[in-house]
Amino acid sequence: MVTLGFRCSPELKSSLSLKASDNNITLSQFVNQLVSNADILHQELVKRVSQLDLEKQSLEKKISKYETPELMGLFAKCKGERAKFKDSNGVSKEVVVNTIFDLQEIITKSFLK
Repeated sequence: MVTLGFRCSPELKSSLSLKASDNNITLSQFVNQLVSNADILHQELVKRVSQLDLEKQSLEKKISKYETPELMGLFAKCKGERAKFKDSNGVSKEVVVNTIFDLQEIITKSFLK
């Protein structure tokens, strides 16, 4: 083994020392573990970011199926208006169209029987 030194703030040294003490190891051992695990953690982080990017692409594709130009145009036209409809149980409902989700609720629930 070789010795490697680095400069840090007193606060960081104190924080690292406390964590080392909590784990019943020396400060040197604790910093060695941190540095040794950094590459593994970085690889895991890169993998997770890639997974999240794929999920994002999938969600964007799904959103594009629902937020069509026609629906967005209808939303712009109906925004702020009250709409009455009967739900699948025949109960009268009234919704103010404030979001695209309000419009989707009206369209979906008014056709369910």
